[in-house]
Amino acid sequence: MSPIEVRGFTFTPECSVAFLVAPLLVIAGGMLAFYGRVAIHRLVGATLTAGIVLYAANQLRLVMIAQFVKHWGVEDGYPLSHRVLGSILVLGALIVAYASFFMLACRRRRPVQT
Repeated sequence: MSPIEVRGFTFTPECSVAFLVAPLLVIAGGMLAFYGRVAIHRLVGATLTAGIVLYAANQLRLVMIAQFVKHWGVEDGYPLSHRVLGSILVLGALIVAYASFFMLACRRRRPVQT
């Protein structure tokens, strides 16, 4: 797939959230196939929740990069926003997304006490 340029901002396939969501889908499929105790509705809900977190973080990263380049130029703004802050943001989002995925997918229903 070739890069897409929008108003001087070039998007490559690596900019996509697909690289972040694909492992999540593989884990969800593996849990469904090999770990029969997980409820399908919880697994789907957990996967959607984690996917939305990753999508939102990636959109925030792209907006952050655009704003840094706009204010500080390509020479100063791009390396800081893309390589440093963007990596920190995405790593934090991965931690939150995967933690929420496993907490939502693997939680057990507590018995109702009377």
